[in-house]
Amino acid sequence: MSERYKRLFALPKHLYADGSPLLIEAGALLKDSQTGRILAQIKFKSISPKIIKAVKISIGAFDISGVKLRGIDEYQYLDLSASRDSEFGQKNAVELPESITRSFSCECKSVVFYDGTTWESKGAEWKPLAQAQTLKEKLGALCEQYRRDTVDYADLVVTDDRDLWICTCGAINKKDEKCCHSCHVNKKILTDALDVKKLEENEAALKKAEAERKAEIERQELEKKKRAEEKKRQYIKIAKKITIISLPIVCVVVAFVIILNTIIIPNINYNNAVELMEDGKYSEAVVAFEAADGYEDSANMINECKDKLIKLLRKHTLACGYNNSFGLMDNGEVKATGNNNNDQCNVDSWKNIIQLAAGGSHTVGLKSDGTVVAVGNNSFGPCEVADWSDIIQIAAGGSHTVGLKSDKTVIALGRDDCGQCNVKGWSDIVFITARDSHTVGVKSDGTVVATGDNRNGQCDVDSWTDIVQISAGNDHTVGLKTDGTVVAVGDNYYGQCDVDSWSNIIQIAAGGSHTVGLKDDGTVVAVGNNENGQCDVDSWTDIVQIAAGYDHTLGLKSDGTVVAVGGNEYGQCNVSDWKNIKLVSKE
Repeated sequence: MSERYKRLFALPKHLYADGSPLLIEAGALLKDSQTGRILAQIKFKSISPKIIKAVKISIGAFDISGVKLRGIDEYQYLDLSASRDSEFGQKNAVELPESITRSFSCECKSVVFYDGTTWESKGAEWKPLAQAQTLKEKLGALCEQYRRDTVDYADLVVTDDRDLWICTCGAINKKDEKCCHSCHVNKKILTDALDVKKLEENEAALKKAEAERKAEIERQELEKKKRAEEKKRQYIKIAKKITIISLPIVCVVVAFVIILNTIIIPNINYNNAVELMEDGKYSEAVVAFEAADGYEDSANMINECKDKLIKLLRKHTLACGYNNSFGLMDNGEVKATGNNNNDQCNVDSWKNIIQLAAGGSHTVGLKSDGTVVAVGNNSFGPCEVADWSDIIQIAAGGSHTVGLKSDKTVIALGRDDCGQCNVKGWSDIVFITARDSHTVGVKSDGTVVATGDNRNGQCDVDSWTDIVQISAGNDHTVGLKTDGTVVAVGDNYYGQCDVDSWSNIIQIAAGGSHTVGLKDDGTVVAVGNNENGQCDVDSWTDIVQIAAGYDHTLGLKSDGTVVAVGGNEYGQCNVSDWKNIKLVSKE
């Protein structure tokens, strides 16, 4: 409120009566300094799964000494559409009849729902809810282990109060709800995890495992170093023998330099490249093979590494639609959460899926036999994929679907108002992406083609080279180069194309107006619109795959669990209970 209004009194926060479908979240008594009017502003919060249409309340009024004055027997909040967890009423100023009012009380008398049912007050007292203790207060340093054992956003100790319980995420649930309606985590798991002894044991086990892992990494690095030194000694020994049996010393030096540059160094680079390739570090292997400068079959090995890298990047086991999320499980079934207004999350019956793609309001799955399934909004026909076969990659745009065939040609169907389905002449394509109203493809030589809406320059990719992966945002396009750097074109209003400084990137994902990059050490970087926290990925570690939606971001961890940040209006970030999401195997 402006300075015109003076606050005289405030209600206790979070008032609740047994069985009520709402809380009296807050309330303030205000005095209008210009007119002298006394106004009550009250904020309510729905805790009901039903949508609230109207609320009737009564307001009691009291003077400075607590003597009861004339209040308001009935006040109605009408034409509401309050879903669970939404707040309302705070913009209504209710004028009280007596100017000497200095405090007030509030009771909810009845609630009308959109389905025609009502709730009537039984006269239970409106008292504040218990304040949940923070995990830091209860567990101290062990709260981090609690988060590892449960969910990484855990903040509060699960608290029971009357017929409600407060989740660790802060959501308020009914007593008969076994899982939190907001984050979907089981209450028993959250309460059982508060066992301090068990937390200490798990933390000790984690530290031991980390120490053993660190020791093993150090051992492997030492072994590699020893092998490299041994190879170097062998090459020097060979070179010395050549020197002894060669011509005069000047000739020997010249010969040694020639051998060093043409045989020894390229051989070392080549062997290092082979090791990197065997470890699945294909981008690093390409750089090392290039340093071998044509030694043996390094040119063929470079092509083989790029081919393996592209095949690896095509395996999408996470997918983000505009407001939903999908995860492919080890058994070929699919997890889904988020907006399902067009049945785009109805994937429970899918089997034998090996790859996922999510569009504006439809979802596509690639099966192990090369056929494709789709659900969701089919207004423009993006789900009519029943006759597709021999597909090796899929992509989904706003209302169109794209398929890459094994012969490296591309097919597309659905909305084509901007030419986003004009892919008939494409050939030698090895990777595809689509978003909103444009489609992009990578050719086997690392160049890129694009079709569709180009009003923001998102299709200006003709000059790109050495690309192994692409990702399309709503109005921008991002490309990953073999050397781990990233390029981007298109709308840059939020800085979503500011990726020039990125390095050591192994996967990219473009969202509505943000861009995400996975680094080779399992950490994640992001730029662009962060209005809903979709770029808050700095703390992520141990990530092996990423996906980006309109305003949310997903990360797959190496243990098969998933983390999420960003907009959660439709529950698209409710992935904390996902387990056994398929990890992409390196060939």
